[in-house]
Order: sequence, then C-alpha cells, then structure tokens
Amino acid sequence: MTALTDTVELHLDALYERDTADLIVRMRASDRPPPRVHLVRTVEANRWLFAASFSPVTRAALDALLTAEPVVPLIEAMEYREPACRDALAAVLASDAPPANEYRGPAFTFPSAATIYLTKRAHPSNLCFRERERP
Repeated sequence: MTALTDTVELHLDALYERDTADLIVRMRASDRPPPRVHLVRTVEANRWLFAASFSPVTRAALDALLTAEPVVPLIEAMEYREPACRDALAAVLASDAPPANEYRGPAFTFPSAATIYLTKRAHPSNLCFRERERP
C-alpha cells in the first residue's frame, strides 16, 4: 500500500462500518441508508465497496465492471470524467433495485506531507466527526 491508498482506506473506515467480507453494513455518522456502491478513484488505483444487501451474483457482476475500470492518470480529469463503466453499473444496479440517487464528489489533492501525517497519526476513532460520548 502507498500513502495515497492508505488515505483512501482511512476515508472508507471513517465513513462505513463493514462486515468481515468488507461489505458496507451501515454509515458511521448518519442514520441514512448506506450507498449500494462506493467507488473511489485515485491516480494509483480504484477502490470500491458494495452494500452487504447485494446477492453474490450482483456483487460479482459489479466487481467485474469495476475491475475493468481504467485508472485515470490525472486527478484534474477525474473531476469531469464519469467512470467508463457508469452506464453498465447503472444497469446492474437497476436490475437489483429501483435506481437511487447518484453522487459524484469533487477531486481532491493533498500535499504528500499531509497524506503521510494522516496515515500515520489518524485513526477512525480519533476523527472529529465520529460520535463521541458526552460527559
């Protein structure tokens, strides 16, 4: 793993509780239902998670599409380029359940020093938005 992929894992750990199969069970900081698919694209690799509610057949179909998704080498291009497999993903998702909202967030860049600091110092339990007990 690299500092960038470590940061992606930290981000996903902060957002979701996952089961032993790495499937999304629930969101950590919200009572809203979790997304059915979460795709993170970086200049090094793509990383995705699926909801635990999918059947193994649906997960396999989604995984095949995302495995073939090319890595976008320039972060600037990610801001405006939909995943190449977007339409195929939408079709698989629609065959499982009615379409839901789609969200594509902004592309972020971090100086390498910030990434190293995050991956060495941070842990999901220490993040400011994690639910904490009040005195």
